[in-house]
Amino acid sequence: MSKRRQSRSPSPADSTQPSQKVVKLELPATPVALPPRTPPSSPPPRTNLRNRDISKPFSLTEKTLQMVWSGCHYELREMKGCLGGAVDRANEHSEKTGAAWREFKRLQAEEREAREAVNDIERRMMELKDEIKAVECQIDAVQQKK
Repeated sequence: MSKRRQSRSPSPADSTQPSQKVVKLELPATPVALPPRTPPSSPPPRTNLRNRDISKPFSLTEKTLQMVWSGCHYELREMKGCLGGAVDRANEHSEKTGAAWREFKRLQAEEREAREAVNDIERRMMELKDEIKAVECQIDAVQQKK
């Protein structure tokens, strides 16, 4: 018989651990104090949370929250900058493509007009050939009567 893993359900031993308090944080709509604009090559300093002592409780101080908040705003500004550049390039490409498309359509219309003109000229040439043949026939008829 194969043994199945059963999902662990809370046991009475688990209930002896202290319950963790849930703290609701309200962040201001605008950042408290944004650091001056730094070049993209130097992001804001980050806190090292990986090497902290896990035996001590972790608390978010106002300074830590401000650092996280300003870091988020820094990242958001960078993403907006990248996105803005991409949108600008796309708009420029779209304008160039649109201009090229309009030029293509204009040339297509000119070509269509030129073909129609050539067709009209060829049609008129055929009419003139028919008229020339009719006149030649009349000339031949007049010469035969003489």
